[in-house]
Amino acid sequence: QLVVACPNCLSVFAGRLSVPVVDIYTYLIERKVPCRLEAHALEVFLPCPDRKDGRIRQAAETWTGAVLKPATGLPCCGLGIRNPDAAGNALRKAVSGSDGLSPYCASCYGHLYRNGAKVKPHLLSQGLGLHEKPAQGLRLALNRLKPLRW
Repeated sequence: QLVVACPNCLSVFAGRLSVPVVDIYTYLIERKVPCRLEAHALEVFLPCPDRKDGRIRQAAETWTGAVLKPATGLPCCGLGIRNPDAAGNALRKAVSGSDGLSPYCASCYGHLYRNGAKVKPHLLSQGLGLHEKPAQGLRLALNRLKPLRW
């Protein structure tokens, strides 16, 4: 089983691999891992792959027990846009409008954080009581090389 923390990874890998692919929130629910989040409602940055059906947001709501209200009027974070100018424009709008939002997509969180957005910690980190931030600089590059040693 492949467990992913990014809706885009779920949409890319689901149905294309010989193993089941599941989002992290569904995985935590299935294993009855408790959520430590005490909020009753959070405004979240909505990742592109989840904008249509909200499947991962619904799983995150079930795990956290909180209502996750998508912020309105924001484009995607820009990671999924192939045109560099359009991606840059989307990122600038997302960064300027995402202050205080709780991302629940690992890719969006890392991209927004590394580009100066003042977002809250990733929803998963909040729910597990962790205090972590996305890797940057050399650490980011080294993390991306780790799979080559597996």
